Amino acid sequence: MSSESTSPLPPDPLEEESLLSSHTLEPSTQRRQNLIAAGLLSLCLLTGVGNWVVGVRDKAPSKSSSNSLSSSLFQESPELGIILVEGTIMHQASSSGFGGGSNGSSDKIIAAIRQAEADGVKGLLFKINSPGGTASASQAVYKEMLRVRKESKIKIVAAMGDVAASGGYYIASAADKIYANPATLTGSIGVIAQFTKVQGLFEKVGLETTVIKSGAYKDIGSPYRDTSAAEREILQNLIDDTYQDFLSAVSEGRKMPLEDVRKLADGRIYTGNQAHQHKLVDALGGYQEAMADLQKMTQTGKKPKTKDYSKANFEDVFSMLGTQLRGLSPTAAVEQLTFSELRHLNKVPLTLYY
Repeated sequence: MSSESTSPLPPDPLEEESLLSSHTLEPSTQRRQNLIAAGLLSLCLLTGVGNWVVGVRDKAPSKSSSNSLSSSLFQESPELGIILVEGTIMHQASSSGFGGGSNGSSDKIIAAIRQAEADGVKGLLFKINSPGGTASASQAVYKEMLRVRKESKIKIVAAMGDVAASGGYYIASAADKIYANPATLTGSIGVIAQFTKVQGLFEKVGLETTVIKSGAYKDIGSPYRDTSAAEREILQNLIDDTYQDFLSAVSEGRKMPLEDVRKLADGRIYTGNQAHQHKLVDALGGYQEAMADLQKMTQTGKKPKTKDYSKANFEDVFSMLGTQLRGLSPTAAVEQLTFSELRHLNKVPLTLYY
């Protein structure tokens, strides 16, 4: 018998790999980690490419480098722009840049107008499909449209879709020319404020509301009590004042006598055919006809460079990444992008509506 002592063999690398692979993660955990890794990788790629491209553009020495890579990618010199006005028109926060939010946001529409102006467009096509919105938001867009027409000599054509009524028509009246389909519903020139009364319902179920206020009219329009005669007078004066603004805007935009507008502005709606007969629109046709007319007005030819300013582009995404996510860790940045899309609020205040 041999008296030689035996020493343990060195660990087999293949055996160790087998042991490690046997302790796999749970499927849900593995899937979650894969998603996080993919998200972080995508974010890094977007940020890296964005910083590089925007850096190339910013370092351009003069306008002679307009044919640079960033210019070709972002089409910085469109001849005509398209802006979509869709849904309820109101002041609200803009989207995070990934297509969320509403095309009825006056803040977003005004930002689009100013970007188109900065890009040097010769004309804008407003595609309107809106039943109206708040008086203030509609006025803001209207005034911005008139400003760029005057200051930058930008031609504007409005093309109505299914409906362009009330605030939708208010915006359209700021255009150089308005197109409507024969069956488009438009008009509804007027102002409204309405409140729902729940006092009787509360009494039936035994609920009471206690109000402590600093002045007699602080809870004007309260749904928990009757509206007094004095309050009705106050509200009617608000309506009449805002209504006068609406009449004046249509009169100015359409170049119609104020009294002629007033005869048509009792709140009724019109078809495109009827609106054309009353000179509330200039021509009958859809988006294609409106665009063809805009091309003639701007002398941009049959195939001009166009840009849809209602859609987020690569530069919008890169800008958003550089401003909203600056200083955040990669994980926090991914969470910020996710929650910003989930926090889309649509709070319509009690206010005056067109």
